[in-house]
Amino acid sequence: TMSGQEIAEWVMNNRASLNLKYVIWGRRIWIRSRDLVKPWKSWSPMEDRHSITQNHW
Repeated sequence: TMSGQEIAEWVMNNRASLNLKYVIWGRRIWIRSRDLVKPWKSWSPMEDRHSITQNHW
């Protein structure tokens, strides 16, 4: 079973075939046009929106 973090990294690594511009998971965002491929823990942090759903968990 894959964790959410592993799935987010898989999505990032397969961005071209999925035609994605960005990936959000666990209050972190990776944007294709500005970020290099890197581990989820290195993605840009997002503000705490005080909700599991809005924080993308």
